[in-house]
Amino acid sequence: MGAKMDLLENRLRVNLAAYAMDRDGTQIDFDAVDTTPGSPTQGAHTEETRNAPGTSKIKGFEADITAKVTQGMTVGLSYAYTDVKIPAAPFPLRRQRRRPARLALPGQRRLYAAERRLGLCRL
Repeated sequence: MGAKMDLLENRLRVNLAAYAMDRDGTQIDFDAVDTTPGSPTQGAHTEETRNAPGTSKIKGFEADITAKVTQGMTVGLSYAYTDVKIPAAPFPLRRQRRRPARLALPGQRRLYAAERRLGLCRL
């Protein structure tokens, strides 16, 4: 759901969006790197992708404002917030002698996206 508005004789643009979804089978990447000194596989990287059990809950909103301050200057400001809850999944690489670089634990962020993001630019 969202809205796009041009205001003040098109000198101000405001975009707003909100979203919420439930998703089954969210994919999680698990990584392990062998950091054992002297190991013949030292530095080796293993990655495995699994589907999380249950339902993931994702919600957030985004706001974007662009303003023409003067004839030669336009500025923009944006903000985004994402909240993700993914059910915990067992770490599939435990039997290997490699130490996990990233674990999937309950309540831990496992996405490559920032929870909050703020941007400011001059166009």
